[in-house]
Amino acid sequence: MSCLHRNIALWAVVALMASADCAFAGQRAGGGGGRSSSNNPGQKHEQMRWFQSLAKALEAAKTEGIAVMTVLRRPGNLEDQKAVEKLASWPEVIKLSREGLAAVRLNAEGTKAEELSAKVKLPSLPAILWLDQYGNAILGQPMPETADSIVSVLANWKSTLDAIDKFFKEHNGQAEKFLQRGKLREAYFEFALGKPFKGPEPERARAGQQKVRERWEQLLKVAAGFPAPSLSRAATLKGLRADAQGTDYAAALEEAIQKTGAPAQVAAADKPAGTAGAVAAAGLTPQDPQAVEEKPLTEVIRTRAGAQEQPSEDAGVDTRFLGSKSDTRLKDADKLLQDGLAEFRKATADNADRGEARNGLLRSAHAKFDKALALLEWASAGKPDAPTEKLMERVSMLMYGCLKYQSL
Repeated sequence: MSCLHRNIALWAVVALMASADCAFAGQRAGGGGGRSSSNNPGQKHEQMRWFQSLAKALEAAKTEGIAVMTVLRRPGNLEDQKAVEKLASWPEVIKLSREGLAAVRLNAEGTKAEELSAKVKLPSLPAILWLDQYGNAILGQPMPETADSIVSVLANWKSTLDAIDKFFKEHNGQAEKFLQRGKLREAYFEFALGKPFKGPEPERARAGQQKVRERWEQLLKVAAGFPAPSLSRAATLKGLRADAQGTDYAAALEEAIQKTGAPAQVAAADKPAGTAGAVAAAGLTPQDPQAVEEKPLTEVIRTRAGAQEQPSEDAGVDTRFLGSKSDTRLKDADKLLQDGLAEFRKATADNADRGEARNGLLRSAHAKFDKALALLEWASAGKPDAPTEKLMERVSMLMYGCLKYQSL
């Protein structure tokens, strides 16, 4: 064979190899609505639409109102490659990729893919992680053997998102009712359900939590306005710590309290539950802070319960033992407490009008509780017996409640 003929043959081989490489690459690259090349070049059917990146898939999901099908596979893994190619060959999935979902392939070992898959704890790879248009993980599934499970997910997609939206709206609505009534702790935990996620309702939840934090900050300013050794200041700080106990804001609140010059709360080593003693004495139940680690939203709406309303600060307050004491200071404290409780209950009744009249009742009750607490402390010479100490704790929480429930 002449040199010329050998060169022509060599060029032909190179051209064929280049053509094959381009076809192989085309199967793996998506175009900005990106389409892959056919799984079988000889066929004339439509091809799978792959997006080049998760960002582009999410953009399409928002624009078209569709689901994001994120295919997690390990680059270089032949079995993963075959599974993805098989999925991309199903006519039903090809059709859905053009009108019902935004498909994107992610490196399963990449940071973003690991972050997403950790929420659903996928048992194996390759797998599919379904996201909504905001990038929230909705559910995960192993790589299917047929198109049926993908078709099923899409058939139920709207009802799934509607259920999630209803869940967040109901909890945000309940949280806002708690906040309006001054139930700050309950409101904070209720808003926490939506905080880790993205979208309008989660944003509403984050804004709600910020309002609660601002209210706590306002109450701290009120506490700082009382004289440093006053019972009112100590009671307000005690109530603030109890309210924020177990929240992600507790540490920041404690730091802010320290800046007012107040003594630090008892160290955890000396008092394991922090302010749990004050909480329990006030008739409150220390509450699980509703773990806010991110999970797929289908699991969230199945398993997360809302915050339970804690008993009112006046629930179960018993002053009867004071009437049996011979010390007139204790009898006077009993009268003050009974009058203060009547005003507190009138002000905090569900049908009570919000406004200055209510605030006046709460201020009057606060003054009576303050005097009663001073009498209890004076009569016990700083060493109250167990029933008196418990009552004093409850009165402190009532004083905090009188401030917390005032309309600003």
